[in-house]
Amino acid sequence: LDRIRSISAHKVKYIGLAPTASAAKTLQDSSHIPSQTLHSFIGKYRGYLEWRGTETSLQNLKNEFKHTTVVVDEASLIGTRQMYDLLKLSEILKFRTVLVGDTKQLSAVEAGKPFEQLLEVVKSVKLDIIIRQKDQSHIDAIKSVADNKILESFKIHDKNIIDSKTFTNEAVKQYLSLTPKERDHTILISPSREHRDEINHKIISQLSKEGTIKGPSYGLEVLKPLDLTKSDYGFARSYQVRNQKNHKIAKEI
Repeated sequence: LDRIRSISAHKVKYIGLAPTASAAKTLQDSSHIPSQTLHSFIGKYRGYLEWRGTETSLQNLKNEFKHTTVVVDEASLIGTRQMYDLLKLSEILKFRTVLVGDTKQLSAVEAGKPFEQLLEVVKSVKLDIIIRQKDQSHIDAIKSVADNKILESFKIHDKNIIDSKTFTNEAVKQYLSLTPKERDHTILISPSREHRDEINHKIISQLSKEGTIKGPSYGLEVLKPLDLTKSDYGFARSYQVRNQKNHKIAKEI
């Protein structure tokens, strides 16, 4: 209580930062701390990193950042250059920096892994209380994964794991149970193209039987090359430049 009173007396201000816009929004929504991207924050004060600006403006900024704590989420995504700029600004403007992250998640997009290296020389606090999840079974599953007990985690949610066929049938069933008006405002999202095609085929077939879809149907036969795997389709080397002359002939026909 004394510590809380002391913090309140100094009117500590918090600023949230994150390497991506989505992470900054999540931080702001969950913590109610005004947040922005790390790029925009560094860009705003880059002049002071390059020793531009007047002594008066610098002093005004120091007064503005007095008793300010900058909370940086997803710190493992920060590259060496950005981390240097952030910590240098912290030194120049005199604000406190709190880095929050997990080295077992995604690593930095740019060069370096400064967050992981800082943990080797700076004292850290481990956050092991799960707040986001409310269901105890979810909490137990997350703890099992953290302890590398993957099989136990799957067993906890065994009843929620369904096979591919059950998934597509359930999606079709739920969609068809909706009223025509509800269907117009419903989007089905599938984990793969194969699931999507199967779901669409079954729904279209059922809607045709219901009479919801009327009129003649047309089939389109598509031929796929047998010498390309799914991975090959993603590489430019699997394709060649189309003959321009043939292209013009096709247009004329």
